[in-house]
Amino acid sequence: LAASLAANAVAVLSAGDIAKAVGTAGWAGKAWMSLTSAFAGLKIMNTLRDLTSNTLINVSCDTGSTGTSAYVYNQPPVGSTTSASVRIYNTAGTPGAVTGTLYAENGSVLGVANVALGTVAANGVLSQSQSNIATLVGASSWTGRAWMQVNSSVSGLKVLGFTKQTTKMDMSCVETDSAFVIPSPNNGQDQPIIRIYNPSGTVGDVTATLYDPTGVALGTSNLKLVANMAPRSVAIFN
Repeated sequence: LAASLAANAVAVLSAGDIAKAVGTAGWAGKAWMSLTSAFAGLKIMNTLRDLTSNTLINVSCDTGSTGTSAYVYNQPPVGSTTSASVRIYNTAGTPGAVTGTLYAENGSVLGVANVALGTVAANGVLSQSQSNIATLVGASSWTGRAWMQVNSSVSGLKVLGFTKQTTKMDMSCVETDSAFVIPSPNNGQDQPIIRIYNPSGTVGDVTATLYDPTGVALGTSNLKLVANMAPRSVAIFN
């Protein structure tokens, strides 16, 4: 695909480049590609450009490693102005059955837990809209943004969660211990929403320290931001 890629170099490929390289005219739906390299440290960024708005979108993030469990975040309620979909990838060489449990922001199960979402073919993809997921679990709708734990019968699970208003956006990326790019509350341009998830089954506090761009702590350090956060619940801050 990229012969003798130089040290520290980048190779940029269009869909046409890839089709020509593998010897196909095209394909139906959204394909995916497995890559290997003769060097350590290979990184791949997959971007899509919305030709209507000329917006470049990074769709590289997934919420599972090569294991059998993954999380899907920020699923809007059915019937809202924001639509959503989940794409479940099976990178294993054997078919895998996937199940899901949908959680409300307070941590309660929406509908029925561990519902069968379908079987994903070896190296295949299963796409489910939030309305399909709601039907499968038996939840007509919900308040706020739900999240879902997905489990697979085979290792190699990868999951992408998308929401769309005018442009489809990847909502899969999360950080384990930091929230970056927080504008001041008197900023009139950017409005951040920080969503903190507790996917565990344990109650616990969440503490935080806010830093300015020079590294100086703002206000109270090690503040108890969320006290006794319930299992599988979500805390939301502007």
